[in-house]
Amino acid sequence: MLIKQFDGRNRNAKAVKELLSQCLDLWDNERYSALLRSVTDVWNRGNGTRCGVRRKENKTDTSTAKKFDAMVKDGNLGAAMRFVLEQKSGGGGGGKLYRHDDTDTKTGDQVIDVLCSKFPEPVIPEASHFDPSTSGPPEDTPPVYLSEEDILLRAKKLKSAAGMDGVDGQTARYWITSFGDRSKRLREALARIAMLLANGSPQYAMYRALNDARMLAADKEPGVRPLACGCIWMRLMAGAVIDSGLKVQARDACGNVQLCAGLGAGIEGNLHAVTRIFPQSAGWTEGEGTSNADIVEQLLTQSEADADSTGGSRYEPNTGFGVTLVDADNAFNRVNLYMLLDTVARRWPAGARFVFNRYRHYHRTYVRTDPGKPPIIILRKEGVAQGCVLAMLIYGISLMPLCEELAEEFPEILALWFADDEGHVGSARLNAQCLAYLVEHGPKYGYYPKPVKSFHVCMEADEAVAKQEFLSRGLELQFVRGKRYLGGHVGSKESKEQYVNSKVEGWCTSLRALLAEIAKTHPQSAHAAFTFCLQHKWMYMCRVIPGIAQLLEPLERVIREVWIPALLGSPPEELRRANVSREDRHSREAARNIGLAGAGPDGQPEGHARLDQGAQEARRSSEPQSEDAGKAFAPINRPPSFSEGDVLPPRKSPPASPTSPAAAKSNVEKALVALNIAASLIKKDKVDARAPRDGVARAPHRPAPSVWRRCLPIDW
Repeated sequence: MLIKQFDGRNRNAKAVKELLSQCLDLWDNERYSALLRSVTDVWNRGNGTRCGVRRKENKTDTSTAKKFDAMVKDGNLGAAMRFVLEQKSGGGGGGKLYRHDDTDTKTGDQVIDVLCSKFPEPVIPEASHFDPSTSGPPEDTPPVYLSEEDILLRAKKLKSAAGMDGVDGQTARYWITSFGDRSKRLREALARIAMLLANGSPQYAMYRALNDARMLAADKEPGVRPLACGCIWMRLMAGAVIDSGLKVQARDACGNVQLCAGLGAGIEGNLHAVTRIFPQSAGWTEGEGTSNADIVEQLLTQSEADADSTGGSRYEPNTGFGVTLVDADNAFNRVNLYMLLDTVARRWPAGARFVFNRYRHYHRTYVRTDPGKPPIIILRKEGVAQGCVLAMLIYGISLMPLCEELAEEFPEILALWFADDEGHVGSARLNAQCLAYLVEHGPKYGYYPKPVKSFHVCMEADEAVAKQEFLSRGLELQFVRGKRYLGGHVGSKESKEQYVNSKVEGWCTSLRALLAEIAKTHPQSAHAAFTFCLQHKWMYMCRVIPGIAQLLEPLERVIREVWIPALLGSPPEELRRANVSREDRHSREAARNIGLAGAGPDGQPEGHARLDQGAQEARRSSEPQSEDAGKAFAPINRPPSFSEGDVLPPRKSPPASPTSPAAAKSNVEKALVALNIAASLIKKDKVDARAPRDGVARAPHRPAPSVWRRCLPIDW
């Protein structure tokens, strides 16, 4: 609620209180027109427009940059990037959300009807659906303990929108951290409530309002995704509970099967496992007949190839071999709560009490309508809320029995799970059997695979066999040559290039049209968004999709010619000239530091001759010598002196070395001594470079590795 619109003048606290008191008096006296006029007058005073006409922003880019800078400094990097992207596309900022009376682009129905259809009635499972081996009380675990410091640490991460209580993350963080002793008492109260929910069984009426949520209808392009924006205090307490050590236990309960619990590098491991078993999925070319060995050689390092000469490939031609990507229908909202709570109690007992208190009764979700009208209330009777802090953890744990049953039934197939997204790699016969098993046994856990939304990625030569296997079991899938999977890609080279090019084009647009403009006025914020919101995306893509270096050239060109000049405030031509000048200066300094400034009598560079002198000394050390001759070597830290301009005689091949072990050991020791002599020469040149020349002191400089390689003889 807007109480007072202030103008640009600075006012002290006393004046602010008096102005607010005047506004409250107007409200008490029901002088609403005067109160509204006080706001509109201030609104129109700064831009000279008529009363009732919204000001027209003449400096859209400046206002966008200022808001972007404020959001970045507040820690909302992701929201800031979405804001500028929507501003560029004309969306007005933020993600696209539907109103209750909008039309769904996928079904043509009203959004409120689509939302109601996504909340099914509860399903009571049969007694046989529960695992009899897990009967009895759950494992006894120590109680969860939280202090006000735990609440404080979690509160610093709050940055989400407001639920039905009207308190957003920024406001809650401000209350919890900025009012001294009062904030501390608030943190202590929240810690006590969180421990009560994590260890006890309070009456549901005590905290029912904390489970209420505001429903947001997000655009899936096409379709509607129901997002529950819950109470900020419940989100805070749930986050503090899992941060107390329970998240690690939940991750251990899921292991390397369900990756949605947060296994480190688990998604990348899944993608590399697919590539290892099905090498062609890294990007085959139709009609060229690329062999497995060629692809494996490109993907594996030499150590991996030596350890496993076959590369782990299981591809068999004419079997419909491919990757089946399974998608479930309305997954989070249809998971069976009875099975979920029982599975969580057996596999994650430390967090089971908090989960039970969170989902023990129906939840009220509110869909806002027009101002002045009551909201539409939808009861959540099944499933978990999309947006709940616990959603990913408990959903992954709830499907663990199904994952283990599938692995036990089909041990020869690779099954990959991330929440409701399941993929399996193998022949078409095994893939069809796996999908049929999920269709039959998944519903008892609340997992409903939808074959129509699923894909089978295979080569064109294998599609006929794959279609026959799936259709024989009544499964109608979409057969494609390539598909995006967990931020990576599986499929043909053409499909991979299309996917990568679309991503690169989007990144280039973000850099060229958005951040490059913002960087001119707010370089620090723009650089933070570039580092934390964009850079990791193409770094991840390079790790999981092989052979895309040439496709990133447009992005590299935009970074070099648009982003960096905008960030530094210099034209690209000036930076290019400075870069060339700097490289030339470094090359000259490197040449001077290692003695390449002049040439010897034979035309060879002096530094080359001096380094060649050390190499010749190393060769002589390998020749058989008497014991007295061996004593003639100078100590390691005392290199022999060479006069400037000395030229070595032509190289001669050394005689064959003795084959006795003692002689070989002696020759190796002498060779090491000679190599240290050569290293001392290089070190001496570097020390000499620090000395003043012509009365001017020069700072030491280490030339680039490529310069060193050019300076060393080929024998090195």
